[in-house]
Amino acid sequence: MTPDSGVRQRFRCMYWAFRVLL
Repeated sequence: MTPDSGVRQRFRCMYWAFRVLL
């Protein structure tokens, strides 16, 4: 597992949260 996967998961969570807020 690479650190990139963690960053990707975090980005995805933020992306979904942003969509829900909008």
